[in-house]
Amino acid sequence: DLHYPLRRQRQMCIRDSLGILYLSVNLSKQALPLLRTALEAHPEFEHFWVSYFHGLCYNRQFSEGRAILAAGKENGLSSDTVARLEEILFNALEEM
Repeated sequence: DLHYPLRRQRQMCIRDSLGILYLSVNLSKQALPLLRTALEAHPEFEHFWVSYFHGLCYNRQFSEGRAILAAGKENGLSSDTVARLEEILFNALEEM
């Protein structure tokens, strides 16, 4: 099927969006698997890294967030995005 890659990409965008929606209504545990699946399927999409990172921080899984940030750096996250996520992580840790 020639449309399979496009359909798969769309499915991952839907998973990411649903994960973000779950985060917004405090269903963060349900959000993480969706966000992770989207990221694993398309690591070239920077917003999937950001969404998963936010989900981890929302769940106070800061060491996992730090690991995802490091992996994102290795996978080409932009320096602006890395700086923004590092600031979020630093502020979250300061509040503890």
